[in-house]
Amino acid sequence: MGLPARNPEVLRFADCTLDLQTAELRRNGARAILQDQPFQILTALLENPGQLVTREELIKRLWPGDTHVEFDQSLNKAVARLREALGDRADEPRVIETLPRKGYRLIARIEGLDSPGARQLNADSAPPNLHHQANPVEATSSRRVRGRGRYLVAAATVLAVAASLRLLILRRDQPVVQASSIAIAVLPFQNTSPDKDIEYLRYAIADEVENALTFAPSLSVRPTVITRKYANSDVDFGAVGRELHVSKIVTGDYLKIGDQLQFNIEVVEAGNNRVLWHEAVKTPAIDMIQMRAELIQKIRLSLLPRLGISSVTDTRTSPHKEAAYDSYLRSVPFSSDPGPNAQGISWLESSVEADPNFAPAWEALGRRYNYAAEFANGGKSMTDLSDAALERALTLDPTRIVAAGELIAHRAEQRDLAKALAGARDLVKSNPNSAHAHYVLGYVYRYAGALELSAQECAAAAKNDPGNYDFHTCAWTFTELGQAERAMDFIGLAGGSEWAGYATLTVLIDKGKLSEAREVVHNLSVNPHHFRDLLSGCLQPRHPPDLDRLVGYTDVLLQAPIDPEILYYQGAILVFCGKQTAGTRLLSGAIAGNYCARSALRSDPLLAKLRTSKEYDQLLQAATECQHRAGLQLN
Repeated sequence: MGLPARNPEVLRFADCTLDLQTAELRRNGARAILQDQPFQILTALLENPGQLVTREELIKRLWPGDTHVEFDQSLNKAVARLREALGDRADEPRVIETLPRKGYRLIARIEGLDSPGARQLNADSAPPNLHHQANPVEATSSRRVRGRGRYLVAAATVLAVAASLRLLILRRDQPVVQASSIAIAVLPFQNTSPDKDIEYLRYAIADEVENALTFAPSLSVRPTVITRKYANSDVDFGAVGRELHVSKIVTGDYLKIGDQLQFNIEVVEAGNNRVLWHEAVKTPAIDMIQMRAELIQKIRLSLLPRLGISSVTDTRTSPHKEAAYDSYLRSVPFSSDPGPNAQGISWLESSVEADPNFAPAWEALGRRYNYAAEFANGGKSMTDLSDAALERALTLDPTRIVAAGELIAHRAEQRDLAKALAGARDLVKSNPNSAHAHYVLGYVYRYAGALELSAQECAAAAKNDPGNYDFHTCAWTFTELGQAERAMDFIGLAGGSEWAGYATLTVLIDKGKLSEAREVVHNLSVNPHHFRDLLSGCLQPRHPPDLDRLVGYTDVLLQAPIDPEILYYQGAILVFCGKQTAGTRLLSGAIAGNYCARSALRSDPLLAKLRTSKEYDQLLQAATECQHRAGLQLN
């Protein structure tokens, strides 16, 4: 009979289209997510339209001979995903028919093959023409002849379908041309087990994948702390790509079967849902260290080469004790708010006690101690613990930029601005492509009173790594500059947190939206670090007597060895409230503590009343001298 004159570029069936050039599946014109295993099943069915494709054939196609999974359950799940993408139902099939205990059959009409064979194949699935069925016996006989002959006709057309589909599979598997910087996000994994005790692995596995990807300096990896909101199984990869400014997305799932843990991981092209890479890993459920080793090996030896990346760095430490590593993983899902953070600290303290030589656990513990100092009034004791933990992490692994950046920020908060500024500049010089390094320099520039330079570094950090939660404190740079809308961009990175509520309140005050601010303040946490009582009293049309009592704490604050930025912020609030004498004292104390505030004195909306006072010029002169002490010379 011969092959068709041309291969199809687009196949149409039911309300779906499959573009064989781009591997894009659409349903009713909207792009449908089609992951690797469902795609493989679809191609098998399209290569054999109308024929039974047995479960055994599909299992061999999906899983190589050395793979060990619960095949029946995994195949059922993959078929269910395919049906979901196609909008098909097992009980009322339009596309895929289930033949119980045998396999599956494609029953939808296929359009797009311009050949007599294709037309004959589709004619067999067309509704009968009742005008030509006067004789029921003849009609039945005719259908029987076509029924027996359909597989002979299909043999001629399936070669064309198969050839095009195999080309499509090859295109999905082709290596990606290396770019100067590839942006990638790792989403929470899906727990397909009924065992909720391993729910924490949804975030822990994603976190380990993120860590492994940072072996490649040319990759820009979005931190998992900002991808947690994409925890649902029906995520729109295109939307994620646009929101996080990434071209590739890592996703996966895991399943506990007996004492084994099976997980699948794949990389999807955000723009067209094309699967670029897929691997399955199976390890003992009690051996998370082996799971980590398998992940790192797959990523370094398989994924990174597929992305065209050959240059990797790896001086990182590895876990050695299973219980310690399990505690580390269990700490990952907890947020930075005081209650959850305390639980995260407890897990990490257990981890480092059992295994004191795993750098990531020390870095994570150092950061959580800092959250406790910053958001839970942990004070100097927590700050000291944070410094010690971060220094331990850097001793074990000098390449940990986040730990180095935290220590630099702590120096600024502890009033050693000159050392902090030198360290931040060196960090950027050594890591010019690191978004986090630029963020740290922007953080220190804010303490140095150089808000314009701080804004430039914050913008560079956000451009290279948009959506990074760590960058949320850049909001203070823009509130002090009087750029409320830009500040909200960074506040949004910490959306839903206590800190975000209190930062939003500051923006409302800056914009003069006091009635809205009064409504917001009542919903704030009573956390004293956020100055809720002071803000509430200040926003009242008539200041309550308690406001004077709060003003009386000025001397206590000035005598405490606290972060000078706290003195600045509370001083600015007091100036705004009309308590200019007390506010000026705090601002002067902040500057003396090396929060230079030179730019902020000129631009912060909270300080508008101060600029007409006699103290203003004195504060400005002190701010200039503060910058000189730090080694910053500005006009």
